[in-house]
Amino acid sequence: MYTQWCGPCKVLDCNKDNKPLAKELGIKVVPTFKLLKDSKIIKEVTGAKYDDLVLAIENARIS
Repeated sequence: MYTQWCGPCKVLDCNKDNKPLAKELGIKVVPTFKLLKDSKIIKEVTGAKYDDLVLAIENARIS
């Protein structure tokens, strides 16, 4: 999720048509990255924290 005013994030704009989805997913910080595996959220990284996001992806791959 991102907003148009957030420079580091450009994946899903939660300002317009996707606002209901952002609310449903509990997005309160942008950017927010939710990693899914088998249709379940296994990790969430909030903020533009590149190292945390890379680590979360790596851990998801091996689990």
